Amino acid sequence: MPASVRKRMKCSSNDQIQQRPLASLRLSKNRKRRRSAKIGVCDDVWFDVFRFIGLVQLGLQIATLSARFDALMDKHFKVIKWSLGRLVIRHNEDGTGAQLAKPGHPQKEMEFAESPLPSGVVGFNSIRISYVDQNAMAFLHRIQRLFNTTDIAFRCDGFGKVRGLSLRNIWHLFSGNIAKLDVDIDQLTQFIRHLSPTVLCECANLRSIYSYNAFPDVSDDSGASPADHALSKWLHTPRANGRPKMFSFKSGVEVKHEHRKMEQFKKTFIDAVTPVSYIIRLLHRWSGAFEPFELHNSMTQERLTLRYVGVHAKWLLERSPIGRDEQKWSELANEPNDLDLWEEEESNMISVDFNVLWPSPWPFF
Repeated sequence: MPASVRKRMKCSSNDQIQQRPLASLRLSKNRKRRRSAKIGVCDDVWFDVFRFIGLVQLGLQIATLSARFDALMDKHFKVIKWSLGRLVIRHNEDGTGAQLAKPGHPQKEMEFAESPLPSGVVGFNSIRISYVDQNAMAFLHRIQRLFNTTDIAFRCDGFGKVRGLSLRNIWHLFSGNIAKLDVDIDQLTQFIRHLSPTVLCECANLRSIYSYNAFPDVSDDSGASPADHALSKWLHTPRANGRPKMFSFKSGVEVKHEHRKMEQFKKTFIDAVTPVSYIIRLLHRWSGAFEPFELHNSMTQERLTLRYVGVHAKWLLERSPIGRDEQKWSELANEPNDLDLWEEEESNMISVDFNVLWPSPWPFF
């Protein structure tokens, strides 16, 4: 065999020997890729990942990737807990009825839910209502379980020309769980006229009122406003747990007969035979100067004190047990009682704006 042929065969043999490891390496890598593609991720790991992804993205994007992800979404939405956040129920700009939206600039429009809420929805931050129709009321009834399981802060902005039936239908959705109420004398007068003279006492969970121009009148004077009498009746009705009721008063005008009102509180306290606890904050400048005092009632084992603080209020009028826990009482007395603060710091705010509440287009209302 010629030398040139032997040389070519030797080179070819060497090339094959060198290529075998490369081919083996490629095969090995392919096997590893196939094995890694088959490595499963357990459901619990995916559930941990889902916590960092928005609910909308989960439902509209991740769930559509495969049948498995769709099933995982069903399980995930059944076990997680979330809030509806902030909602607005308003009049649709095209005049076709009520519209649900998320507050913002611009507001994000949504559709009213037509089925019961998932069990994972456990609360809301705020709901502002400025227009209602059948769809809006049906939606509020569908989410009513959220109102029945929490303390609600209720604010009424203006009153406009709302009809009494409109007020009753909205009010009774929330009244059983209203814990905090923001109301002025005109609104409270309308509540009494359209709902009940004892509307405040009928709110069994109501523990705090922020009032504008309405102050409890403890006298038997028939000339006092129904709103002032209703406040006094509520204030002097003890809470079932014995904790104090909170009443914050602010006025845009000079309060008349403030000393007479204070003397009436003193007389009512001295004549009392049953105990009741409350804290009254006077948040405006009174025309006259009060003198701090402390009275005791041996029958009820209580004390009535008036003191100037100048922090969250100008004056505090407090009726409490003589042997109260000073630390706990101080915490209650310093609790913010401004609805603007509540809306920023707390959940479960219901705000009804009767100034822009449109006349109802349907007979039920």
